[in-house]
Amino acid sequence: YPGGGMFQTTLWQPGEVIADRYRLRIEPVPTYTLLTPSVLRLDVGFWDFTTQEFLETRDGAGNPTGRQRYEVAALAAPSTPPDAPLALMRFADADVISIETRSTPNALTVSLGWRARADFSEDYTTFVQLFDAGGNKLEPQADGRALGGDFSPRWWRAGDIITDDRYTIRLPPNLPPGRYRVKFGLYRPTDGARMPALKPDGAPIPESAHEIEVNLP
Repeated sequence: YPGGGMFQTTLWQPGEVIADRYRLRIEPVPTYTLLTPSVLRLDVGFWDFTTQEFLETRDGAGNPTGRQRYEVAALAAPSTPPDAPLALMRFADADVISIETRSTPNALTVSLGWRARADFSEDYTTFVQLFDAGGNKLEPQADGRALGGDFSPRWWRAGDIITDDRYTIRLPPNLPPGRYRVKFGLYRPTDGARMPALKPDGAPIPESAHEIEVNLP
């Protein structure tokens, strides 16, 4: 029962706001069922012991919403070790420490390794765009949150390392083989503003995007 067992819901009155506290213990050592890095979500609901069913959840308009899961925190790998990889490329609040590309006739996968250089307070989406040798942007691109959405950048803290962050661009049929360019970076989904991409001397890079060359078969 709420209130540590002292405030049953039968005592609740319409219009009351009840602030209840629950403590969930998280094991300090990651296991196969507790993987890092990962977002933590709370599954919140009410259970009727008589009917052995969950109570239906509704929104403010009275429409059923289903069980609610709230993104509330994240688990991260240990902070940067002394022998951590050097930065290959820099953004305002994060370094790129590894880049891998794999291509097939149908798709190009770009894997990025990140290291947060500052505590993030906002969510960011990664974009990966494909350009031809002449600098013309091609239609396919890949956008997404880190690790398929399982480690949102708003939970990144200084020293966190995020590896194997994969983005796949579906290639159009009959795309000629040859050299192409990939541009990538981070943007805020709320207003589209990109995190500044920086040169080694700290000067901003136009379009706030780093780029690499790839050979497509």
